[in-house]
Amino acid sequence: MKRQASVCSLVALAFVSLVESSSSDSVNLTAGAWQIFSQVGKDLEQETDFQSGPAPVALPFILDQAVSIGALSSSLHYEMTSMGMVTTFDHALDSDTDPDSPFLGEARTAGIYEVSVLNDSPYSLSGTYTLNGVDRMVWIVELRDQTTGNVLFNYLVDSFNVPNQILALGQPPVVGTFFVSQSGSLTGTLLAGHRYRLDYDGFIEPVFLGEENNSLPLGTAHGVLNFNIVPLPSSLALALAAALPVSAFSLMHRRHARLAPAPR
Repeated sequence: MKRQASVCSLVALAFVSLVESSSSDSVNLTAGAWQIFSQVGKDLEQETDFQSGPAPVALPFILDQAVSIGALSSSLHYEMTSMGMVTTFDHALDSDTDPDSPFLGEARTAGIYEVSVLNDSPYSLSGTYTLNGVDRMVWIVELRDQTTGNVLFNYLVDSFNVPNQILALGQPPVVGTFFVSQSGSLTGTLLAGHRYRLDYDGFIEPVFLGEENNSLPLGTAHGVLNFNIVPLPSSLALALAAALPVSAFSLMHRRHARLAPAPR
């Protein structure tokens, strides 16, 4: 019985190892051309950090950005892995940067992520953009199949003077939002051989209250965007995984037959 239990344990371990290795490798994800953009300020007074790269990208890929002018700042953390892309970003602004030009206080994050897979792979999009203040807030996210030209998901919200606004992909914002446009689905399947492109752009800027009150409190915002691609076992891995229990049963049956006493 101990030997049979040992064989079962080894088979189970081999099965888990096979599925895990297949899950991590079978997507065969290729990250294409990418762009990341951080900006603070506007017009003649601004600081930007623009970075981009060609395909293919060696994964995992991790990047941090940060730009600032006085109290204005925009920072992000960006990761590309075999499971997709995730970015977090933080914005802070202060209209006192230039009292004569209250619209200079923009803090922005934007980017492009392109990807393709060799095997059909499920995906999901999720994200939130949360404001602490009463500033204008804009967030745009679009996922497009570059091969067919179809837009799989589109989200555009322009929120104006809504205190502590919370934007979430797939959810309508609170009443008072200036403009909302949303279509498509947050989940679906990436088709093998197709190229996909995810565009995103988010920023906050002060609400202008007139010449007599153009100095507003500090506003901040935090965002996260996650494009998760689920790896699927390849057909070869599934066939091998299905064969493992049968092989184990045959092995234990033969072992039991050898150990059984001969009939008298």
